[in-house]
Amino acid sequence: MNKLVGLTLLGVSLTLASCGNNSIEAPKNAPAESKISGQVQTWGGGGTVNLNGTLLPLATAPIDAANNFTLTLPQATALAGEARSVTATLLSGLSQFGCVNTSLTNSNAAAQGLLAFTLQAKNGSATKDLFAAAVSKTLTTRTVDARAWLYVDQETTLSGTVTCTLAGQGSFPVTVSVNAVPGWNMLQFYVYGSFGFSGRSITGKVIRTTAPVNTWISMDELNAQIQ
Repeated sequence: MNKLVGLTLLGVSLTLASCGNNSIEAPKNAPAESKISGQVQTWGGGGTVNLNGTLLPLATAPIDAANNFTLTLPQATALAGEARSVTATLLSGLSQFGCVNTSLTNSNAAAQGLLAFTLQAKNGSATKDLFAAAVSKTLTTRTVDARAWLYVDQETTLSGTVTCTLAGQGSFPVTVSVNAVPGWNMLQFYVYGSFGFSGRSITGKVIRTTAPVNTWISMDELNAQIQ
């Protein structure tokens, strides 16, 4: 199964982008990413972490005894047959979170891309699907700060809005503002929700960032943290 795109929070689709002061946008001249590093949570150590493609892993790296890894991202030759329209690959990912295109535009229609949300840890027959995310909460707020990696073969700018719908929560706008450079771009997906007597508010934003999240957790672990 292709694990390049997938993420579900709270049993509903809740992962996208930003509100508040935790949005850390990359400088326009920031170079492309070459590696993903982090620590797998609640893992017994050893095995490998894989960036899976449609049929086979596109990249793999060992997990050490302390559950740390550093994975070198695949380059153009390894991505042959995987890349497609940048707009299509981003919308395909966001559609899994109940999102539809409202006004998303792509400055370079010829650009091809690939979106990677998840990695898979594997040790023998044991597997665990992971994504980089940090959760914070108070009595009345929840934030999820996650990362994804967007590969593009040409410089392009994605901008506009998508509308996302949470089960039982209604719809909310997510602003997209990504200046992508050729190669791998790290995206920040930061969701902020507040809840009070006057109702609830959820907002989101997708940007390019250079600030990593090193904690790699499963969906179940994320759900437990945001309860």
